[in-house]
Amino acid sequence: MKKNLLLIGLSIVFIIVLIGCGGGGGEPRTEEPLFSQADYQGEWNWNALYAGDDPQFQAWSRGDMTVDGTGNATGSHTLSSGASGQFSDVYPLSSSGIITSKNDNTYEGVMSIDKNLVVRTKTHTSGSVSLALIQRAGGTFSTGDMQGSWNFHTICGADDPNFLGWIRGDMTIDAAGNITSSLYHSSSGGTGTVPIGPFSVDASGIVTAQNDPTTEGVMSIDKDLVVRTRGTPPIACITVSLRAGGTFSTSDLEGTWSFQFLKVGDAPIQVNRWERGTIVLDANGNVTSGSYIDSDGSSGALDPGPFSISSSGVISNPDVVFRGTMSPDKNLLVGTSTDTDGYFIVIGVRR
Repeated sequence: MKKNLLLIGLSIVFIIVLIGCGGGGGEPRTEEPLFSQADYQGEWNWNALYAGDDPQFQAWSRGDMTVDGTGNATGSHTLSSGASGQFSDVYPLSSSGIITSKNDNTYEGVMSIDKNLVVRTKTHTSGSVSLALIQRAGGTFSTGDMQGSWNFHTICGADDPNFLGWIRGDMTIDAAGNITSSLYHSSSGGTGTVPIGPFSVDASGIVTAQNDPTTEGVMSIDKDLVVRTRGTPPIACITVSLRAGGTFSTSDLEGTWSFQFLKVGDAPIQVNRWERGTIVLDANGNVTSGSYIDSDGSSGALDPGPFSISSSGVISNPDVVFRGTMSPDKNLLVGTSTDTDGYFIVIGVRR
């Protein structure tokens, strides 16, 4: 079951390994570090989804933080329960883009190539697990930046099975933030139009929805990614939207990818769990190597696939339930699926 879980869920998401070039005259090629601690310096916003066996741990969190040049971070957060607080930590960043926590040995994240996104998973003292997307703050925004076509993946944790699972689809938004067309499919087999909106974007990139006061998200600096959370306890959801556009082929999957994966389920039959690891894909979408660890302490090799991608960026594999989407810059991937253990979302960053 474990192998099948990642077999489905390795829809990938990860950071492309760059090799530094040596000088002329036959000098050997050496690998250049992609990242330094200073790359995490700055202002950041995040959205996170928590999943746990107790309904009180089905929650979202959102907040902001400031990180200095040595990894010291201070910030504030708000939970879907209405609780809020302050925090501090130290986040070392390795030369390969892996972020850890001085105060939490379950915490691990990966930084994107453009150094404007961090995707992380961790286990909390309550026993709940969480997935967070942390976006660099900066730039100037307006509601008109939402204009265009978007692909989205949502995962919801809930005590009520009617609200537990994934939703994915596409939508088109006009310059005023109105959804002019949309279609979603859910893990329960339902379809329909997106009921949330119209959207507004303030000057700092914070996204809200007029008809849902629980909805709030963040637009990326390049304006191609929106991450938002919503819901009232004990229902909590996180949605990752990628701007549609570009032309894709299966060879765009080639390379090494790091993935962060969150599963939500109705305990005790299903599970709540994170998984993280890496896979390597060839130009035909075949997995040549891969490994994972999870929040239950399991680890092992991976052999999922093969994967394929349509010309519009939709990713699939032999699991007929799984669907993923590639970002316009081809360095980020988001997917959702179902297995006997529950429902999951997987985020990947190219290495």
